[in-house]
Amino acid sequence: MISLLRNVSSLTSQRSIRHSVRAIEQTSRSVATGNRLNSAADDPASLSLSMKLEARERIVSQSLLNVANGISVTNVMRSALDEMSNVTARISELAEQAANGTFTDNQREALNSEAQALRKEYYRLALNT
Repeated sequence: MISLLRNVSSLTSQRSIRHSVRAIEQTSRSVATGNRLNSAADDPASLSLSMKLEARERIVSQSLLNVANGISVTNVMRSALDEMSNVTARISELAEQAANGTFTDNQREALNSEAQALRKEYYRLALNT
């Protein structure tokens, strides 16, 4: 009877040691990876929540990239509109100069050539931006 009790004690001790070794291995994995959850066996509900949060984080990150791209497009458009405004102002100046009557035909032709070049630039900006 004494030998039977010793075997039961030994088996109980071995089972406790195996359980402790598994717990130490799991803790070591968590410490090594820096994550509390490494697999669904650790905590299925928390792992599911963690995966959903990670998916939302990726969505938010992509949204931020989309916003940054939108800001870049807006900046390009603003610059193009500023330049188109400058072109329009210069064409108005040229028209005023040509209308004042003090320039010769050759000078007005030069003003007109500049105005036509500016008009082409205006439409180029409009088409390309």
